[in-house]
Amino acid sequence: MSHTSHHSPLFFQDPGGEVIAMAEAALETERESLRARHLALEAKISERAVLLKRKGMMAAKEAAKQKVVADFMLFIEAIEKNDMETANKFDEKAMKNNIFTMMNNAGGFGKKK
Repeated sequence: MSHTSHHSPLFFQDPGGEVIAMAEAALETERESLRARHLALEAKISERAVLLKRKGMMAAKEAAKQKVVADFMLFIEAIEKNDMETANKFDEKAMKNNIFTMMNNAGGFGKKK
């Protein structure tokens, strides 16, 4: 008498679907965790972009301040050396406008942010 068993091994028997339900619940929990981590990553990427833009703006403002100081120092040196040709090229009105602009913008002379 030949008897072929059609029974599955024990770990495949899941009459009530409990193992599948537990696996699906675990999978959904993992998906939710991945979604949350993905959103956190996107927020960090966005924050980084904002900070890089702010850093660039601060660097540009600092470069503008350094240029004003350097230009003014050239003017002072020209006066000290009696180099009137160079001193007369100095645009005092433009210098004042640049200083006023920097003073009125956040991060200008004397302002801390």
